[in-house]
Amino acid sequence: MDQDTLAVRMARLEGAYEQIDRRLGTIETQLHRLVEGLATLDGAYDQMNRRMGSLEAQMTRLWYTVLGAWFTLALALFVRRGP
Repeated sequence: MDQDTLAVRMARLEGAYEQIDRRLGTIETQLHRLVEGLATLDGAYDQMNRRMGSLEAQMTRLWYTVLGAWFTLALALFVRRGP
């Protein structure tokens, strides 16, 4: 095998390696962006979860208020009516 053929083949390999390196760099960048996006999504999920917990607590308090009012009204009607 002569030197020119070997040099051409080596040049092709070097070009292929450079192209692979660029593609891997692009994949690495995209993967980093994906991880950042997932972290943002995770933060939004945590915030939504906290808000849902707060809403659940408010609804529970409202439910107890309604039950208390209903019980008070029923008791007042019962006392007013008498045995």
